[in-house]
Amino acid sequence: MLRSTSHETPARRPNRFRTAGLGTLLITVFLLPLAVSAQTAGDFRSLTSGSWSKRGTWEEFDGAAWVNTRNTPDGTAGTGVITIRSGHAVTANSTGSYDQVVIEFGATLTLSKAMTIVDGPGTDLVVNGVLNVNNTLTLTGNATTSFSASSQTTIGANDNLIFAGNSSATFPSGSTFSSSGNLQVQNTASVTIEAGITYSSSGDITLADSGQLTFDGSTLVNSGSITATGSSSLIMASGSLYEHAQDGGAFPPSTNTTWATGSSVLVSGVTRTAPTNLDEIGRAHV
Repeated sequence: MLRSTSHETPARRPNRFRTAGLGTLLITVFLLPLAVSAQTAGDFRSLTSGSWSKRGTWEEFDGAAWVNTRNTPDGTAGTGVITIRSGHAVTANSTGSYDQVVIEFGATLTLSKAMTIVDGPGTDLVVNGVLNVNNTLTLTGNATTSFSASSQTTIGANDNLIFAGNSSATFPSGSTFSSSGNLQVQNTASVTIEAGITYSSSGDITLADSGQLTFDGSTLVNSGSITATGSSSLIMASGSLYEHAQDGGAFPPSTNTTWATGSSVLVSGVTRTAPTNLDEIGRAHV
């Protein structure tokens, strides 16, 4: 009996130790990504909703921890990553140039003053939440962007979203993008609006230089104006729809517009006056 008891006890303990060891290993593996961060001294993140220029809106990473700060993102490129956190709404009420601006899912950034996004380390503008352009937002140089399927972007009346330099953006399927203001794509910048998105524009679309705006299976509802100069291009890819939702107005200029096979045109707003630029390219789609 004693031998039996002595033999069984050691046999159970290693099993318990192995189980505990495996559990510890699993916990370590799953928690490790949470413990590792890319934060560096000079990064900012919102502490609460408020104005961009208000100190109490932000906390700053000091190299070891997030701390209350008397600083704000100062409007010069290279400040560090600037994150609007989920549940917070920040109004950008000061003019400046920034890079690595992140809008988390459930967060809102509203521009009431002009902002410039420049090329810097990492992705220069990340939109997973809501971006309200209620002034002028300009992307310059080689500025890069990331708009997620959860993003919502709106250009306000008489306001401007400008893609300049060699900047680029793709609005993916599932996201929303609309404008009662002005969308400009110029220099060698490029913007793509993917399938499933209806871009309603009651303002101006201005293409210049070698700028390119592509509707890739998406819908352009135009109740404003479209201007294209230089070697700029409006591309209506297969599956895309151009809807002319106004009386009169003008079709996109044929010399700068590519109508791919499988694209289509719908004239829905004409009551008395036909649109101009209704040349053979437009007629072939009506």
